[in-house]
Amino acid sequence: MRAPDFKAMRCRVIDEDEARTTTHREVLLIMAQTFDVEGAVILCEPSVVGARSGAPDIAVVDPESGVHVIEVKGVTIDQVRSMWPGGAIEITYDGRAEKRDPFKQARNAMFDIKDAAGRHFGGDLNGGFEAWVAFPRIRRASWEEKFGLELSARPDVLFQDDLLCALLGDRMRASGRQRLRGIGPLPQLQLRSLMAAFGDSAVLAPPVRPGTTAPEGSLGERLADGLSEHRVLTEQQQRLAGQRWNDGPRLVRGVAGSGKTVVLATQIARLVEGIDGETDALFGEGTAALPILAVCFNRTLVPFIRDRIEAAYRQRTGDALPEGHVEVVHFNRLMWQLSQRGLLHYQQVKQGEDPGPRARRYLADLEKAAERLGDGLYRAIFVDEGQDFHEDEYRVLLRLCERTTEGLPRMFVFYDDAQNLYGATRPTWSDLGLEVRGRSVVMDESYRSTRQIIEPAFNVLVGSYAPQQVRMRGFADLATLREKHLVTVRGEHIIVRFARREGDPARLLRSADTAAEDAAIADRAAHLLRDEGLCPHDLMVLTARRDRAGAIAKALAGRVGDACVRCAFEEEAKDAAAVEVGRITVSTIASAKGYDAPYVILASAHDCGDAAEGRATFYVGCTRAREWLDVSACEETAIIREFSRSLDAMT
Repeated sequence: MRAPDFKAMRCRVIDEDEARTTTHREVLLIMAQTFDVEGAVILCEPSVVGARSGAPDIAVVDPESGVHVIEVKGVTIDQVRSMWPGGAIEITYDGRAEKRDPFKQARNAMFDIKDAAGRHFGGDLNGGFEAWVAFPRIRRASWEEKFGLELSARPDVLFQDDLLCALLGDRMRASGRQRLRGIGPLPQLQLRSLMAAFGDSAVLAPPVRPGTTAPEGSLGERLADGLSEHRVLTEQQQRLAGQRWNDGPRLVRGVAGSGKTVVLATQIARLVEGIDGETDALFGEGTAALPILAVCFNRTLVPFIRDRIEAAYRQRTGDALPEGHVEVVHFNRLMWQLSQRGLLHYQQVKQGEDPGPRARRYLADLEKAAERLGDGLYRAIFVDEGQDFHEDEYRVLLRLCERTTEGLPRMFVFYDDAQNLYGATRPTWSDLGLEVRGRSVVMDESYRSTRQIIEPAFNVLVGSYAPQQVRMRGFADLATLREKHLVTVRGEHIIVRFARREGDPARLLRSADTAAEDAAIADRAAHLLRDEGLCPHDLMVLTARRDRAGAIAKALAGRVGDACVRCAFEEEAKDAAAVEVGRITVSTIASAKGYDAPYVILASAHDCGDAAEGRATFYVGCTRAREWLDVSACEETAIIREFSRSLDAMT
């Protein structure tokens, strides 16, 4: 079956790549063609906020007839052995018989969507909700010949001939309209609530996988089978994304891979939705002109954050993020923009320079421009990777932030001590005017990386096997982790409890010199693409030093082709997302912070060094990996010996 061009349709199709069987794809295409009108949305295996049952195969949100949930059973008539009253059937798969009730599955998914939409709307919905079961490989006559009319006479069953009938759309819409209580098209607010029922899983969407099948038993096959684990928000993420933050500051601390940026993006989407749709008096009167600011320190992280906000907003509302509502920018660029408005004098950032004096000069300039600043330039400020900021840079941001009627700044800080690459001291929040007592939460579950990746890296971070005590205050809050039972100690080794997933062991690879290391990495990448069925964008190669990244990129290009390799830190690439579909990402660890990939090779890891900042750099590099991690080195430094001992302790 040729892949359909869903983008050419008037309806919007979400996650079409999740249709993993031919019959599922066929029914998805039929539904898209049936509801191919402006405003209709077709979702393939969407997550549902607070769902008690599994994801529906297909959900249709149609402005004219409500929500249609379709359970697809791609079985033949010969596979259906028997039927029970109510709709349960016995199906044979490879000689095994299983009892399934597809009608119950469809209804449960439908009620999950209805309940989630009702909670978002805060009242009764007028929209119709219909559950359907589709048998695209069974003709009605074949079913009736084998089982009679009991099931085939049901109005909610669709056989092959029903799906191919030109009147399918009329039939499904008529069924939905009967439940619309005569109100006609669904009101816009109810449509938004229906879309919100599907949560914010779009913000997690991994890069598209190709249609070709990876070799049996390969890493590519395992990755494709496991992608669904990365498509549903965790319970903690859903809870934080669902809170209404309109009364002052918040501090969100989280372990690597806990989804801090996910919560940031969904919260911004929620605020914009409320402002633009005028559904909540979030900020009082007279503030409609002020945008929301999302600010980070890492330039290459900007497009990633922007993309996640846009994805979250589109999934919640069905619309594009409105212009002028959100600014996403890195701190240095923000200062340059303010200088262009005549609010301060821009100062060039110098490598290794203490950022404090520069920030204090900025603050003095802003005080001189107090009249022009008014009560602030931004109605709310979201700070991602907050551990990268100097406390005086926070003071600059606070001066730009509007406050509530109680005088509290609407600043939301997302922070991880363990990813503190620049050694910034954690601020005393109350001294800054950020009163976060009772407004602070710790995201304590890593959904990104497996325990086999995080645990040895964490032991290096805290110096479990270092010959002398490593002072990591400000980098790893072991006291809080122990208090919350997120780590336990066994001898010298720290066992990580906050990584819920198990996986393959991380590997330590040694080379004689950098030339041998470059060749080994190029050979490994070629093998992963050729024999293991991975896509180029499944692979990320990271180093602490830019010159090593450049050398490795050259070696990779010589092995797999220049078009297949991308250096994320190069000047012309800095304002684009670090990960690009169809290309291997080669980057410094600092430039890749905030990103991840299924397979990461941390090259020349000995360059990280064994001081506190070096350990944090090593930890950040390792925790970019979701499934597989290779740590490569050609010098036997302290940090490499410690990593080796940590790996041994896990076997």
